[in-house]
Amino acid sequence: MDHVPFKHKRTTLERAEKFISPHYFTDINLRSRLYREKTALASIKHFAAQDRVPFNKAIQGQFKETNIGQAFGPVWSTHWFQLEVNIPASWQGQEVHLLWDSSSEALVWIEGEPVQGLSSDNSRTSYPLAYKAEPSKLHHVIHIEMACNHLFGVGNMAIVKPEDDKRTFSLNQAELGLFDRDVYNLILDIETLHDIAKELPETDQRSYQALYTVNDMINQIEVQDRSTYQRFCVTVHYIFCISYMTCKVNHLNMLG
Repeated sequence: MDHVPFKHKRTTLERAEKFISPHYFTDINLRSRLYREKTALASIKHFAAQDRVPFNKAIQGQFKETNIGQAFGPVWSTHWFQLEVNIPASWQGQEVHLLWDSSSEALVWIEGEPVQGLSSDNSRTSYPLAYKAEPSKLHHVIHIEMACNHLFGVGNMAIVKPEDDKRTFSLNQAELGLFDRDVYNLILDIETLHDIAKELPETDQRSYQALYTVNDMINQIEVQDRSTYQRFCVTVHYIFCISYMTCKVNHLNMLG
């Protein structure tokens, strides 16, 4: 009989966490491959609104060029941005995201319509601009409404303390990214298997099936080799689902 090594649960779970972490080893883990390429925006213009104004009035404001790294305030104020976007011709037919992080809440406007909220608090910093970029739609003008606050005010999110009325909010990111859907799907699979292994009791066979499956996944995925992504994703679904079905069979008896 083949010897199956015993996996230390906490160590293996931490390995899975780091493999998809947005905070640790972000230059070499799987999440670092979420965007295959990135490119700068054609221009970023800014208008400081005196109050909360509707879109049709905001776009009549005097927009001036600004740059990444610029800080905006004061707290509770509203700022508008006009972005000129040119999707590279080499990205045609692929999924393109707008990446925006203003250290605050924000709202994406397309052709006068609000389409998606953004927030750095929950790492919601991307908007899918095109799922398959078309040759006739490579140029876009996008507006961003920025609110100088967080989801729960303007205090320190980590501790209970009074609001910081003097704080500012920096524009940390404003660019286009070529989104890799295969990497995203793998991240979801690893996250799901990790949570199954973590949350189910150790007496449940599925907990260790998920643990061994996610560990095997990490062993075989080559971060720099995209050919391993989709192939192994299908394999994992097959192995885990089949093993789950063979160990969990429900019998229903009915009398009537």
